[in-house]
Amino acid sequence: LDAPPAALLGRRATTKDRYERSARLQEDARNGYRTLAKELGWTVVTASSSIRGTNRLVIQVVMKLLSSKGIAIPRAAGP
Repeated sequence: LDAPPAALLGRRATTKDRYERSARLQEDARNGYRTLAKELGWTVVTASSSIRGTNRLVIQVVMKLLSSKGIAIPRAAGP
């Protein structure tokens, strides 16, 4: 999951540790993970939308990956 630290401010608890108080540490960690993702071929999901929207994106990525491996996942019955 990837999002700029500023986009996640409202999702944090009111008590913040050293990492959560430092935009610099967060940006450095983000850049490190983005580099790893590129080098290792990881899929990066943008997490700067709502939690529900991010959840939907994660499900889409997982379903696509499973489908590419020939694994069929039955869809839940809906109204």
